[in-house]
Amino acid sequence: MQAQALFGLVIIPLLAWSISENRAHLGVRRALLIVAGTIAAQFCLALILLNMRSHVRPFKRWVPLCCAGAVATETGTRLVFGCLAGGPAPF
Repeated sequence: MQAQALFGLVIIPLLAWSISENRAHLGVRRALLIVAGTIAAQFCLALILLNMRSHVRPFKRWVPLCCAGAVATETGTRLVFGCLAGGPAPF
């Protein structure tokens, strides 16, 4: 499973670069910086959300709802984040 994730980290940006209309404009170094920056941001967000204590549960629910307000519907947010976004409890 981890090899599949690493494969995706390499293949998806390469696929996006290969179908780009202006490959020379982006450049290899800039592309690597963008990919590394987005992976680092995703890792930091995961650490923040996973390491929150139970006494900050309202904040834990607010983060995904706030992020999703700009890009997704409330139903989609509940599908992805479950009970953290106001969905039914899993137990």
